[in-house]
Parts: sequence; C-alpha cells; structure tokens
Amino acid sequence: MILAACQNTSTYEGELPTRFIPPTFTPRPQQSRPLPFWEAQESTLQPDMVDTWLFEAQLGDSIRLGVVGINAEIILQTQTERFIASGIDSLEVTLPEETQYRVIVRPLDSGGTYQIGLRYTDRPAVDEPTRIPEVVGVPTPTPIYASLGAFISRIEPQQTIGETIGENGTAHIYTFEGYAGHFVQIEARRVSGASTPRIALYDPQARIIATDGGSVSTDIARLNNIILPIDGLYSIQIIGEANMGYAVTLLLYDRIAPITPTIVQIPTATPIPTYSVNTPAPATFGNRLESHQPVLGFADSPSHVGIYPFYASAGEILTIGAGAANGSTVQLQMEIVDPDGVIVARSTPTDSNGDTVITPLRAELEGVYQIFVTPFNGQIGAYLIGYGSGTTWVETVAGQAIRDEQNRGVITRRGLRDTWTVELQAGDIITIAATPGDIVFDPVVEIVYADEPNTILAADDNSGGNRAAYIQRVEINRSGLYLIRVRAAQAGTLGPYLLVWRYINVAPTPTPPPATAPVMVIVDRVPESAYQFYPFQGRAGQRLIIQVEAMSEGFDPVVALIAPDGNVIAEGDDSPDSLNPYVEVVLPVDGTYQVRVNGYLTGGDFRVMVLQRF
Repeated sequence: MILAACQNTSTYEGELPTRFIPPTFTPRPQQSRPLPFWEAQESTLQPDMVDTWLFEAQLGDSIRLGVVGINAEIILQTQTERFIASGIDSLEVTLPEETQYRVIVRPLDSGGTYQIGLRYTDRPAVDEPTRIPEVVGVPTPTPIYASLGAFISRIEPQQTIGETIGENGTAHIYTFEGYAGHFVQIEARRVSGASTPRIALYDPQARIIATDGGSVSTDIARLNNIILPIDGLYSIQIIGEANMGYAVTLLLYDRIAPITPTIVQIPTATPIPTYSVNTPAPATFGNRLESHQPVLGFADSPSHVGIYPFYASAGEILTIGAGAANGSTVQLQMEIVDPDGVIVARSTPTDSNGDTVITPLRAELEGVYQIFVTPFNGQIGAYLIGYGSGTTWVETVAGQAIRDEQNRGVITRRGLRDTWTVELQAGDIITIAATPGDIVFDPVVEIVYADEPNTILAADDNSGGNRAAYIQRVEINRSGLYLIRVRAAQAGTLGPYLLVWRYINVAPTPTPPPATAPVMVIVDRVPESAYQFYPFQGRAGQRLIIQVEAMSEGFDPVVALIAPDGNVIAEGDDSPDSLNPYVEVVLPVDGTYQVRVNGYLTGGDFRVMVLQRF
C-alpha cells in the first residue's frame, strides 16, 4: 500500500555534496483523443509508441477500461498527471474526483491494431451501439519487470512515495517513463527499520544500469546523474530487510547536474584584499587602447567616425568589441586596419544585445593597429569600445569567490570575462570547476596572479564533461591575491554558470588527499569461492577510486573492474598497509561497468566503494 506521495522538498542529513536545483524536465508531447463511454475505439501502436485517450467522469464513478488485440499496459491518470491506477489489458477503479482523466496505452510486446473500451461497472448502458471489448481467453502477459520483485506503482518525476518492505522481504518495483538522453536521480531514504536501503535501476529490457546501497549515508542510497540510454518503461528496484520503511524519490531532468567534490581539509578563512577594474573613461584623442580597458565614445551624428589605435605583437590573438553604453541603443560597425594600412577585418552587429565583436583575430604584423568605428544604419549615441589579448575584450569583477559554495555568475555579452578574487597561501593546493547553467553556455576557467594577469597558472575548457570546465589540481607557489576568470569558449556563447573552488590541501604533503564524490557504496557479503557483481554507470574520462574494506576478521577481498564489453580493465588485491584492495582507473568509454568482488580463499562481509576523483 502506498503510504505517502508528495513533492520532494526534504533535505536529508548526510546527503551527497551534490546540491542543485534540478533542471526542468520536459516530457515529450502526446496526441490525446476522446474516449467516450460504451463505444469501442480502434488504434494502431508500434512497439516504441504510446496512445493517450481522454474522458470526463464524476467523483465516485466506478469504471472499467479494457484493451483487446494486443498485450498492453493501461495507465490511468488525472489531467494533471496524478497517477490513479494501472493494469495489464484491463483495470477497474472507483474514481476519486470530478475531473478529466487521461488513459495511456503502452504495448508490452510487438504492438499492432487494438480496440479500447470504457464503461461503467455500477450502472447499465442506456444505449450500446458498439460492443465494449472484453478480455476473454487472452492470457495476461508477464511484465518484463515481474522477476525483479513486487510491483508497487508507477512513480512520476519530482514525486516521493513512502512504503514498507513486507514480512517476506520481497523487493519493491516502481516504474517510470524515460527518454533517451534525459538524466535521472533516484533516492531511497530509510524512515524505519535497521537496514540500509539499496536501489537498482533497470532499463526497459530489464537490464541493470546502476545500483547503490548507501553512498549518501547508512540511511540514504542515491543514484546521481544516470543518463537514460533508450526510450521506454524503466524499473526501480528497492531492496531492504523485512519491515523496513522507506521513501523513494524520482527526479528527471534534461541536463547533467553539477557535482561538488568532498575535500578532507579546510583551511582557516583569510581576509580577501580588494580588486577592481578601471571604470571606462571618455576616449582621449591619440591615446592607445590598453588590453581589457575599454573607453567611452559618442556617435553624435550618422557620419561619426571614431579612430582607436592599439599595439599588438606578431602572432597575438585578439578580440575587438564595441557596444552601446550609458543606456543608449546605438549599434556600430567596425574596420580593423593593420600597421601597413590594410583592412584585415570588418564586422557589423551580430549579437542580440547589439554588440559588434571580432574574434579571434590574429595579428600577422607587430605594430599599431587602428579600429575605425561608424554608426550602423545611421544610429547615434554613447558606446563602449575596446580590445583584449585572447578571446575577451571587457572584464567585470564578479566579487569574492567563496570556497565550497556555488558562486553564481552569468556571461551577458560576447567577449566578456568574469573575474573572481581568492586569497591563497604558498603551498595551498586547490581545485576549480565551472559548470554551465544551461544547455548552450560553454565556460572556460583559468587562474592567474592578480598582479600578473597575463600569467595563466592553469586553465581548462571541458575536462568536467558536458561542457563543464574543471581544473583538477593547481599548486600555489606564493601567497597573495589570485583571480579566477570565467569566459565563454571562443567568445561564442552566453549564459549562466556555477563556480566552485575547494582546497585539496592547505599545505603540500607527500600524498595530498584527493577530492572525491561517491558514485556507489554497497555493504554486502560474498561466500568463499564465489563472486559478487555491482553495476554502475560510468563516463569516458572519469577518474575513479575503487576500494573494498573487509568487515569480517580474516577476510581477504579481491576486486576487479569489468568494462561494458566484458573485459577486465583493472584489478586489485592488497594495498601497501592492509589486505584491502585500492584501485585507481580512468574509464575508457561510456556505459555500465561492473565491480566484481571475491575473497582470496575466504569469504566474508565487506564494503565496496566507487568514488569519482576530481
């Protein structure tokens, strides 16, 4: 019996350091057709399709839905997608409210042409022009998830359901509709009993994708950022001891959620010195522009021509930009002239905000270049003009970047870079990540000395995967103020981002502890001369630590990592200080991996952990 169903608004103690507002989940549109009472309707379905039917009914109406011609699952919802009931080929239910209802028909095998009928079970038909299909002599097919446990109900995105494992300890099964490329987070939280819940996720062919048994805490199991490989009906398996009460939550979202690594040591806070950029001043005739120090100009007539010189070295990559300033709406066109007087680039406004940007431009000659600025389409008004070495031309100070927090920023114009300040000490070792806030923005992150802004200590574009920028490790060699800068790759995109930086170590040590985030944690037992297998979803380039800790005296565990193609790609037996194996590996491909655990001439209890290393 379903004990509770609510929106997932809880924050659980000891949860993974993965804090985010889940991105919007966008289900695929469905065509809905009316389903009248007492009249059979006909349709045809392919194996990977669903049909949606609508009807209106009153509170307390007792109804029956039936499908003949194909084996199908029938799902009954309210128009607001609240789950009411489901059944195979037919279902009967007393309706809980006066509203419009939605019926979803999903084929369980090859699909085909079928008939669907709707009738009352508490009153006779006044007229029955078409006989309602009845399921007679057609055996009820066994759902593909039947062997996994006892089916409890469907679970909808952003829904939490409470239940209790029965006396016999049979696993519980929940199903949901998933689409290829969407991401899923599934969490099972113990609310009563003594065992730690375990989650397993199965695809529409009942092939296991991933499992977890306590990566958050002994009360909470969670699968994070699991990408769904195909469209179809997925199954969630909840395993626990008899009488264990739990709450299961499903989140579906369109893009990967940012992960914040866990770091062992955190230093004492240090006051942050101030840093600022010059406020753009009116241009002075004959003065050269300086990199990332734009100036103000004014187009007072349609025939205005502004000339702005700057110096560049041969081979230097440049970005030149111009845009409206001080509330004006002027738009500009530019020509760039090299030291020999040759026009090397032209541009007109191309951005939605009216900016004109030329990037990247390679300076083939060393010397003074000139920017010629004229109004576009005769517009007049104040404007900002500047250039920069690299793929940016204008800079903003975003503020102090607070460690261990998600510092929120947004790149609002092409060629803009956000600058964050941090105070660091010689010997510090830090990690920095910039995660895009939407599906378009592609951030680049770099760290420089505040007093030597052209000396880049470390930079990254996509090492975090899915366009996330991630500097895994940078050692600080002198104390002082540092700048963390975020910009768009090739000045090509705009959008929001989350900047997170953490200490790996306050001071250098021979073996600094890595920053990690748990992928899977399982406590289990393996008999002597046997193997246990634990699947998880991995991505190409992920750096993982795999550990097995013996929990039984005399147990000598052995671990192996099996790739999606079935080949063993890493093995471990003893570590230098114990019989517990420790393996570090970089995953070669995307897919479902298996951790295999056995004992060397022994059996016993153990904890297996898969950690993502940052």
